[in-house]
Amino acid sequence: MASVFFDELSVQSRASFMSNSLHASAKAFEERGAAYVSRGEYVLAEEPLQQSLTEYRMLGDRAGEARALDQLGKVYRHKPDLDGARDHHQEALSIFEALADRKGQGKATDHLGLVYSARGDYETARSLHEAALAHHRATGERAAETVSFSNLGLCCKNLGDFASAELFLMNALSIDRELHDEVGEAMTLGNLGNLCHFQRAFEKAQQHHAANIVLAQRLGNRRSEGLARLNRGVALIELHRMVEAIDELNRSHDLFVNIFDKLNMRRSASILTQLGYPPVSIFEMPD
Repeated sequence: MASVFFDELSVQSRASFMSNSLHASAKAFEERGAAYVSRGEYVLAEEPLQQSLTEYRMLGDRAGEARALDQLGKVYRHKPDLDGARDHHQEALSIFEALADRKGQGKATDHLGLVYSARGDYETARSLHEAALAHHRATGERAAETVSFSNLGLCCKNLGDFASAELFLMNALSIDRELHDEVGEAMTLGNLGNLCHFQRAFEKAQQHHAANIVLAQRLGNRRSEGLARLNRGVALIELHRMVEAIDELNRSHDLFVNIFDKLNMRRSASILTQLGYPPVSIFEMPD
C-alpha cells in the first residue's frame, strides 16, 4: 500500500512540476514577445507570442491566452493585416469579458479601436475608445485613461470635430502631468501642436511644440526634438517670425543629420532651401 501511495504521489508531483514548468515557459515567451512589441520589433515578436499562446492553451490558462492574443493583435496591425489584428483583439476581448477582467477589456478595446482607425472607420473607433475609457475609469487605471483620451483626440481630429479633439487631448495632457509621465506628455504636446496647426491656430501650435522641445531635450530624445523644432519652425513661418523659424529649422536639420534620419533631414533642408536659406552642409546620405 505504501508503495502505491508513493507512486501516486510521485505522479502527481511530476504533473505539478510539468505544469509549473510549462507555465513559466509560456510566461517567458509572452514577456519576450511583449518586449519586442514595446520596441517596435514586430517581426521578432510574432514567434514567441505564438509559442506563448500555444502553451497557455495547453494549460487552459484563459487569462494568459487573452494577453497573448491581444499582443499578437498589435503584431498583425503592424504587418499590416488588419483583419488578423481585429480577430486577435476581438478574441482577446471575448475572453476578458468572460473572465470579468475589466483591465483586460479596457486594453483590448482600445487596441481594437486602433484597428478601426487604421481602416478609416473613425466613428466605430471613437465608440470603442469611449468604451475603453469607461473600463479604465472603473478600474482606476489613470495611465490607461490618458491613452484612451489621446486616441479619442486623434479620432475626433479625423472626424473634423476639432473642439472635442482638443478637449480630449487636454485631458490626456493633464493626466500625463499628474503622473509625471514626461514621455506621454511630450507625445500629447506634439499631437496638440499638430491639431492647432491643422486649425491654423499657429500661435498655440508653436507654444505646444516649444514645450515639447524642452521635454525632448530633457529626455534625450533627439528625433522627437528634431520633429518638434521642425513643426515649430513651420508654425513660426505662418506667424511671419522668420528669424526664429529659420533658427528652428536649422537646428532640426542638424539633429536629423546627426541621427541619420534621411527623410526628415531632407524635409527640413527642403523648407530652408525654399525660403532661400539652404543649410550650411546639405549632403546625400547613402541609401
